[in-house]
Amino acid sequence: QVYKNQKKGIGTEFLEDGSIQTGYFENDTFLGEFIIAPPWHLLDVDYEFNHDMPFEKFSIDLTIKKEIDDSAFFYIAPFSGKINGVGFYGGIQTQGGGYISPNHNTDGSPFSSLGRIGIFSRWGIRDPNAMKIASNGRCESSGYEGDFVSVRNSLNWSKGTYTLSIINTRESVTIDSVLHSYIEMSIYNHQNKETVSLGKLAFPGTEMVLDKRNFGFIEHYSSYEKLDNIPKGQITLNKIKIDDKLQIIHNVWDLSEKEYPIWARSSTEGNKIKIQFGHPYAGDDYGETNTFYFNQIKE
Repeated sequence: QVYKNQKKGIGTEFLEDGSIQTGYFENDTFLGEFIIAPPWHLLDVDYEFNHDMPFEKFSIDLTIKKEIDDSAFFYIAPFSGKINGVGFYGGIQTQGGGYISPNHNTDGSPFSSLGRIGIFSRWGIRDPNAMKIASNGRCESSGYEGDFVSVRNSLNWSKGTYTLSIINTRESVTIDSVLHSYIEMSIYNHQNKETVSLGKLAFPGTEMVLDKRNFGFIEHYSSYEKLDNIPKGQITLNKIKIDDKLQIIHNVWDLSEKEYPIWARSSTEGNKIKIQFGHPYAGDDYGETNTFYFNQIKE
């Protein structure tokens, strides 16, 4: 950022010796290193189908190109959108856990860590009946980011390819006099040929309809951190399917929060989305709002 031809605000300076420094500048002077305050979405990638999509199964292939260290607090979420008007998201985390009991807010059951996990969450509800925990899985019902319920399970993920799926189980439950159906999220590991269920969450209705607008994101969560400790790597989102049929995506945008450095970028190859992260990126073609830099990468 520049004001009256002087470096000002948050930025990255590329020095003559090949090193860089990212942080706060004032009147052309580097004041200090940028420290990450969580949660930080390094990048959101929005994409659209042609219309809202009724579905029995929605799946995405996630490929992780480089190992991510166990010490990181990193969340890769290929799923995020709305089902029957209810917001949801899902993906994998380096460090996570949860509660054995859906009634943990009243029965005092303790939180337990699971290490690397898969996680599936929905907004707008706290009812324990909205969750079905998987075998050996965990859950959470809370309000610290707005009301939500979540199911999760241990998943020893690493570099490789994983198919993430959400499926309408057709199992029903009535919550607040409204008929709901349970949607299950599972992850298939292409390396060991095993599938792990993360559990089930209830959504209103019996026929499930996915909003045409969806997005994936990568996030640093939980701890304050130096930029040098943020993971570096590349992932791809590919084979986006509704009921096992490949879908065409369009109007693809990436968005970076203006309160942070631009530390990730994306591109498309057909209907494949590629995301690189862990380095400073810049471009003259970014648009901006009050809160985001944005870039259209596919029409």
